[in-house]
Amino acid sequence: MASDSQLLRPMPGLVSATLRTLVGLSLLTFIWGRFDSRIGGPWGGASLCVDADWISVGVGSDHVASHLKGRSTVDFTPRFCASHATSYQHLLQTAVGLSLLVVTVGGLYLLNKALSTAARDGVYTRQTAARLANLGRWMLFVPLAGSLLVANVQALLLATLTTLAPLTAGGWTHFWHVPYLSMLTGAGLIVFARITRAGSDMREDLDGVV
Repeated sequence: MASDSQLLRPMPGLVSATLRTLVGLSLLTFIWGRFDSRIGGPWGGASLCVDADWISVGVGSDHVASHLKGRSTVDFTPRFCASHATSYQHLLQTAVGLSLLVVTVGGLYLLNKALSTAARDGVYTRQTAARLANLGRWMLFVPLAGSLLVANVQALLLATLTTLAPLTAGGWTHFWHVPYLSMLTGAGLIVFARITRAGSDMREDLDGVV
């Protein structure tokens, strides 16, 4: 019968390599971006734009209009960009990228810890169950908090670019996308952690009987 470490291969090494690569590339991008403004990544860059997909603007191009069928119409989503971004705008852009990076790196870190613990101590152990529960709570709450933060920061950033979207109490809702998949995954991991904990207790009881 294959051991737990063999069953988990190659996931622990793959997740660990992905985590190290992501962190390394992010640090490299940050350092390089301090000397070259064209470098973007999670820290921002020369291009600072925000899409406002709830603002519909008609297109008056004869070329586009000539290709419409029937009574159809066409319009586009405006993209507001800063030709010469201020330090405040760059700070807001960096906050968006940084929050997304923290959610991703944090999730990968906790997944790496869970897989490493399972490979070392076994799948049905209290240590593995605790690691899975931590990962589940992260996936359930942190992406939700991150999405709220990103939505509010993007609303602030758009308000600095146009008067068509002034800063209001509910302006952030236009940018908010509920991370349903990560939340459902987190809830599933928490349930699986409880199952793993129950399996660990059963194994300890059997070992005691034997």
